[in-house]
Amino acid sequence: MIGSEIQNLLELQALATDELNLKEPLIRTGLSYFMLEGLGSEVPPDERRVWASVETIIDKLVDTLRRRIGDDEALRTMATSVFREKLEEIGWSEPPTPNRTWDAAIQLGAPPFRPAKEKVGFALNYYLSNEPRPRRHITTGTVFHKGDTDEFWVCASPSCDMVARKAHKDQTWLHGLFPTMPMLALRLHETSQLSDALKKATQGRHVFIKTLDQEKVIRERAFCIESPGVNQVIWELLFLPESSTLTTDADGNLMFSASRIQLDGARQPALTAESFAVIGQLRPQNASRFLQLAGQHLSRIGMDHVKLSG
Repeated sequence: MIGSEIQNLLELQALATDELNLKEPLIRTGLSYFMLEGLGSEVPPDERRVWASVETIIDKLVDTLRRRIGDDEALRTMATSVFREKLEEIGWSEPPTPNRTWDAAIQLGAPPFRPAKEKVGFALNYYLSNEPRPRRHITTGTVFHKGDTDEFWVCASPSCDMVARKAHKDQTWLHGLFPTMPMLALRLHETSQLSDALKKATQGRHVFIKTLDQEKVIRERAFCIESPGVNQVIWELLFLPESSTLTTDADGNLMFSASRIQLDGARQPALTAESFAVIGQLRPQNASRFLQLAGQHLSRIGMDHVKLSG
């Protein structure tokens, strides 16, 4: 019912033009400039960069709509009234207990069968932390993995650093690398028991992701951002050869190539190109959480203490 009311609000109040301020020529001009800036220096621009530029603008417009809808007094009043009516229908008149809350949720959700609590927990955390689908470019919170290995990663570079834009000449290293783009990635570590991750979900250290196995069966998985061995994040710097935009393979998977620093046969650092598949995109708030964890780790201060063994 709330979803239908939001749709009506969009249609009846013409938010697509009024609330987005698209009638304001200065904003239209500014958004146009913003899109052009994202195309880079290549003319004509690559199709992937065109879509990534448009996608960025769409994100801004949708966020404007979200804030407008959230402030709608009529919608808030209607939703509150409906929720109170539902609480009365299920007899919500006593102090809640865990079992009582679970039973009431099933009454309100009206599933066709009584679901397992773990299945509901994963579905909820997956929905709350992930965007419906990955974007066409890499940004903060993009989740990816390497082929058929157990290597899963999340992008922990600020979104502004993932834009194909040549750095100022005073930023000597980045300026000289262009169009190659460095990306900070955090390694994800799969938990052996999904239930353990769900019990710790509010700590903000887990990623809940769905993947397809070789038989195309969906797997519900949880990954921790911290290594169980050292209880801290494991990071690596990857180098994108041209930009953060993605390609699509024959199976429809979103792919990108990146170079990793590894030792060659002579034990000297060398770049090795590898392919990665994007499997998810965290919502902005969840992505920012991992950005914060990466910054916290990289700015840590060593203390003069000695750990006793034995």
